[in-house]
Amino acid sequence: MTLRLNGSTSGYVEIDAPATAGSNTLTLPNGNGTSGQYLRTDGSGGLSWQTLPAAGTTWTSSFVNINGTTGTLFSSIPNKVRQIRITFAAVSTNSTVRVRLQLGDSGGIESSGYVYNSTYHGIGQGQLNTINDNGFTSGSWAAGPNIYTGYFLINRLTDQATTSNVTYVCNGGFEIQNDGYNAVLNGRKELSGEIDRVSFNTQDGSTTFDSGTVRIDYLS
Repeated sequence: MTLRLNGSTSGYVEIDAPATAGSNTLTLPNGNGTSGQYLRTDGSGGLSWQTLPAAGTTWTSSFVNINGTTGTLFSSIPNKVRQIRITFAAVSTNSTVRVRLQLGDSGGIESSGYVYNSTYHGIGQGQLNTINDNGFTSGSWAAGPNIYTGYFLINRLTDQATTSNVTYVCNGGFEIQNDGYNAVLNGRKELSGEIDRVSFNTQDGSTTFDSGTVRIDYLS
């Protein structure tokens, strides 16, 4: 069945249902919206005017309390993501094990090929030069246990048209409370595909956190 609305002088606007229409009701919003808005459905027949976000400024966030766990996996990161920020506060374990960030694609989390330098300063100072490590880790040789607050920032280096052998650059900054150190990290990691998951855990992969909150933000 076709619904036709004739113009006051000529022409018409026509709405046509599919041949097998079923039973469906669409409820239009009040008013005309504003210039540039689009009509969005809520999945239940309700329509509303919505404004498109500015290009390149769509941030998605998630929080996890990791107390009593060996870490957390943030998955379902969308394709073409340009930047991922992992922020953590008062994260600690009852041991000397460092915190670690690992990247992964559709094949899973990767446990080799992380190339980076981690330098720490405080009561003493030192530098950790690492090639083909199993993840990006915070620097410190302290006897611990330690409490970490800081971030990992992952930026896509390879252009967005490329979907295989994609390189990501990592920067990090950490305040290590119990030993009086601050640390910085710079490195890179090539994935076989596009990143779609990251894992925040401890360097040995089995030590349990006894406090702390982790947040992920990513820019698509």
